[in-house]
Amino acid sequence: MLRKNILLLVVIFVFWVPLTKKKLQVDHHSFDKILAENKAIILRFCFLYASDKEDQKDLFQEILYNIWKSLSSFRGESNISTWIYKI
Repeated sequence: MLRKNILLLVVIFVFWVPLTKKKLQVDHHSFDKILAENKAIILRFCFLYASDKEDQKDLFQEILYNIWKSLSSFRGESNISTWIYKI
């Protein structure tokens, strides 16, 4: 629970605030929706590429960061899961 709260705080203060200042079309709701729909795929990817549980968690957080950072570049020309794999 603590780890989840820390991750949420990091997303809000480090990534959300600067993005809202840039007025990009990225919002918390769309990120949550993407995460809910693709969490199993992302976790499976982490499981395949990292053998240690801590490495899997780190990889998962890095992927979430990359999704958040690149969300404004998603053009909708492909499935979101294909785009996630690409980034």
